Amino acid sequence: MINKASLRKKILLKRKNQNAKTKLQKDKKIISAVLADALYKKSQNILFFMPILGEPDITALIKSAFKLKKGVYLPKVDKSKNWLHIHQIKNLSELRPGAYKIMEPHHTAPKINPKKINLAFVPGIVFDEKGNRIGFGKGYYDRLLKKMSCKKIGLAYKFQIVKNIPCSAHDVKVDEIITEKRRITS
Repeated sequence: MINKASLRKKILLKRKNQNAKTKLQKDKKIISAVLADALYKKSQNILFFMPILGEPDITALIKSAFKLKKGVYLPKVDKSKNWLHIHQIKNLSELRPGAYKIMEPHHTAPKINPKKINLAFVPGIVFDEKGNRIGFGKGYYDRLLKKMSCKKIGLAYKFQIVKNIPCSAHDVKVDEIITEKRRITS
């Protein structure tokens, strides 16, 4: 079985080297699938992520959530505690480069208890068909997801899905994965 580090490196390279036009088309398909989702339609407090390094660009989905008057929440890294805090934003202009150069809410933005989130969209580098995921290896999302009782949906491209990935006891699965081609329920 391939190890996490080499799988991470291989998929990150593939994600980075996507054709921009093709990537945009894939992003639109992923967003359309989310917008049609019944759980998304009824959820009020939603955790999103800001895309980095070729992740699906869900910025249009976030803007749509603002228009639908949903609570839009984003993670903010607290390196000193190895933790992700969840903050509400009202506009994308509130974001600033934070830890790891990811756009994050300002520390003064209202925080929410992770248990109050109705739906969480989760980034990842690699997913398998059982809902396991590989991120950047620091465990931030695993620690946060353990505190959440809502449905967790990974958003990824088809090529990020593999049959099996190595996982550890601390890894937290997603309940579902949405790609530009299909939905995978774990």
